Amino acid sequence: MRDLRLNALIVLRHSLVDLAAKLSLADSTQGVPESLESCLMAYKAKLPNLYQGATDRNPGESWRSLVSIMIERLPIEVIRNHATKLDDGNDRYQSPEELLLDLRALHKALREVGAVRLINNEFKNAVRTIQTFGFHTARLDIRQNSQFHDEALGQLLEASHQMSAREYLALDSHKKSEVVKAELEVLRPLTVNHRDLEGPSKAVIECYRAIAQHGEKYTFEGLGSLIVSMTHCSADLFTVYLLAREVGLAYVEKGTLICPLQVVPLFETIEDLRKSADILEDFLSHPVTKASLSYQARKTGVTKPIQQVMVGYSDSCKDGGILASQWNLNLAQRKMSEVADAHGVRICFFHGRGGTISRGAGPINRFFHSLPKGALNGAFRMTEQGETIARKYANMATGVYNLELLMSCLVNESLGMIESDPNDFLTGVMESISKHSFEAYRRLVTHDDFPTFFSQATPIDVLGHANIGSRPAKRTGKATIDDLRAIPWVFSWNQSRFYLPSWYGVGSALENLEQENPESFKKLVGHVEEYPILNYVLNNIETTIASASPEIMDQYLGLVSDEGIRTYFGELILIEHEKTTRYLDKLFAGSMGSRRPHTSRTISMRESSLGLLHKLQVSYLRQWRALEDEPSEERQAVLDNLLLTVNAIASGLRNTG
Repeated sequence: MRDLRLNALIVLRHSLVDLAAKLSLADSTQGVPESLESCLMAYKAKLPNLYQGATDRNPGESWRSLVSIMIERLPIEVIRNHATKLDDGNDRYQSPEELLLDLRALHKALREVGAVRLINNEFKNAVRTIQTFGFHTARLDIRQNSQFHDEALGQLLEASHQMSAREYLALDSHKKSEVVKAELEVLRPLTVNHRDLEGPSKAVIECYRAIAQHGEKYTFEGLGSLIVSMTHCSADLFTVYLLAREVGLAYVEKGTLICPLQVVPLFETIEDLRKSADILEDFLSHPVTKASLSYQARKTGVTKPIQQVMVGYSDSCKDGGILASQWNLNLAQRKMSEVADAHGVRICFFHGRGGTISRGAGPINRFFHSLPKGALNGAFRMTEQGETIARKYANMATGVYNLELLMSCLVNESLGMIESDPNDFLTGVMESISKHSFEAYRRLVTHDDFPTFFSQATPIDVLGHANIGSRPAKRTGKATIDDLRAIPWVFSWNQSRFYLPSWYGVGSALENLEQENPESFKKLVGHVEEYPILNYVLNNIETTIASASPEIMDQYLGLVSDEGIRTYFGELILIEHEKTTRYLDKLFAGSMGSRRPHTSRTISMRESSLGLLHKLQVSYLRQWRALEDEPSEERQAVLDNLLLTVNAIASGLRNTG
């Protein structure tokens, strides 16, 4: 948070220095408007040393003198070799609003002498910089897993002699909710002695204390939301209020506990998406949430409280496959929008989209077109991750293009110009294919031998040695598929050219639809584009199914040591790949090559080079795994080569995880 504050102040200082350099207005030529003279005299009376230093450096240049005072009043100190540090002395600005007041005085004076060009360029740039970055650069969200919060609260309950941590963790979600809600009615911390805490409780308390202290010192402008990953029930959200209460981050106002920072659920699994509307209903109905949202609305100056909800594309796809993920995300947004409306709350969905299709990526215009009615009310958040940032925003031209595309789609949807709610026919189709694809996908990934297959047929073991992620590959360190994070899961399937999470189960689902409901299937053939959500998902699936390569898959299948496991899963995957390709061609009434020649050509152009890289990777994987029991320089050298192939393949495919 200090780094973000320091960065903002450095940027503002550069902007004001540039403005001062361009203000080549002499008092003798322009005269000194009364508004400018009044502002300077106020500084002469209030901060005489600062005033004297500025006017001595800029004799006869009142305009520059005022900007020099602004520069000196920034809460930042420039020391030797242009290094900087924060300085919160009494003479410094306490908020961006104070700086903007001085700039308004400067604007009035510039307007009075007709300096229109300066106003429209350098002056406007300085104002926009302040309005954009404030004194905080960006709002920092604080995100933690619900299980970690549970463990922390359990330890605090034990410290307050209410029950043991083990007893609390053993409770079901309903009982936990009763305990947490009962505790919320008591307006005091669980314990005043935090010195003896350790583990999760110590980590959370220290984190929240730092947040509270920063907010008290600098306001909460630089702080975003308290996001709860893996939200499974409303108790996961109410727990955050209790943890915040421990350090005064949540406090009592007019007899009710309030939290100045918003508590935000993150729904990630298929089951949690299905329960999301009920969880949100319980959360918004609670007095603490109502009081907190009202407080936050007053502070931000909005007339209608806003509740942010984060929806996860990565883990829902990892959990149930792409069709079940996309459809349940769509349904959840629709139902949660209705819940928020009923409570008089404006909902802001925060879309946790990754850089690959199985993690929510896809053409932004089609993405917006697929959103359900009510999912956008002028409020929208979205993540841009990994290589997507460089691809979209590495230079001014592409950055401006992508931002304009994003804004135009957002405006169209918010104004109701896009109608994408599914009718009864499409709802029936989506329910059917999402259900059957989910079942096919789960049969595969829950098979007892699947972890063995996955660990050998992909370079997942190598990715743990690649220092490219912001978090560990596994949530808690357990050696299970469920514990594995979505990024290495997707990355490993992409590296081995299976692309499995982004298409597996789709062919079986479409085959079932044709067999069980031939009229519906026939109605879709050649008309998929008329149904936005289906069109968006199937176009994305088609792209990844074309990028998946049975020939290269076969090379990685050769790494699976058990012939029975290799044959069983290899045949399942290759059959499903062929089936998915065939049914997509049927639905779109033509192959991808005939309908999307540019995409097909892009994929085919890189195949020869990628083929060589995949052969190298498979060879190195075989060598590296053979040396597993013999840690040596030789094994490290093979690993270094393996990591080079990982980077090279990712660059060629233009995606990681």
